[in-house]
Amino acid sequence: QWLRLDRYLAWIVTQADQAYHRTMSPRQAAVASALVLGHREQVEWDLQESLLTTGTIHLLAISGMHIDLVAVSIVTLCAFFHVNRKATLLITAALVVAYALLCGGNPPVARAAIVLVVLTAVRYFGRNVEPLNLLAAAALAVIVYHPGLIADVGAHLSFLAVGVLMLLGRTHHQERPEQV
Repeated sequence: QWLRLDRYLAWIVTQADQAYHRTMSPRQAAVASALVLGHREQVEWDLQESLLTTGTIHLLAISGMHIDLVAVSIVTLCAFFHVNRKATLLITAALVVAYALLCGGNPPVARAAIVLVVLTAVRYFGRNVEPLNLLAAAALAVIVYHPGLIADVGAHLSFLAVGVLMLLGRTHHQERPEQV
């Protein structure tokens, strides 16, 4: 029983949440906990209603955007401290997986984390990869881990949205002439 990863993760999340509440006002702590850890239930209803009205409520749901922010922050810190490329890739992959596990690994988080880990592994070995293949690998991994998501429309839409963005990015990249 003492080797269960979920218990350690829950303990870390609880410690982080308590640290927010020790060092911030109650309202700020609730928002910080929602933004970083996904604890939306702590945010007062009037603030959630305001965010819903403005269309920014999705910021309180941990998603691929959060994974991307964590990854970019890690890469930036590694660049600041002149960490070599391969070590940066390993550190980024490890910390993104840790953050995804702490946040509960819902489908958008799992998708983004898997895409990032596969991408870092491919880059570590000096290879290129087709972005849609990364997305397909993430879809397979998410379905293997949680087969019930095959029937989840929200998960389908999440993957579809990312696929469309990848295709649009590719189209935009192909239309721009390469800079020498």
